[in-house]
Amino acid sequence: MAPRNVDCLRRVYAEWARGNFRAGGELFADEIVFVPAVDAPPDSGREAVAAYMRDFLSQWDEFTVSAEEFVDGGETVLVTERQTGTGRESGAVTEMVFYAAWSFRDGEVVRVRWLTDRAEATAAIED
Repeated sequence: MAPRNVDCLRRVYAEWARGNFRAGGELFADEIVFVPAVDAPPDSGREAVAAYMRDFLSQWDEFTVSAEEFVDGGETVLVTERQTGTGRESGAVTEMVFYAAWSFRDGEVVRVRWLTDRAEATAAIED
């Protein structure tokens, strides 16, 4: 068990729930692999992740991510999260549950993968 990894993510998600998406970037390894839930290729490296997030967040007037559950899998932590946002152009309000598998090595996040299926997400932390 790596409660320190869970504690780090609790702090990140507390900020994300306030809409502060700058939080957490300091945890990323230089060559982090970032796998979004949408049909998009994974991004690699801090700069690519930052660019992806800027583009993603530009689509929303308001957007937050709150954590509902943390499952400590040792080097990988599975977070059940609720993403809520208001589309910039459509004005549509959306709310979805995602599962984020955060993989740590030596205190840094080396990979984070978002999934929509709980069983698949659970398997991701058992690998």
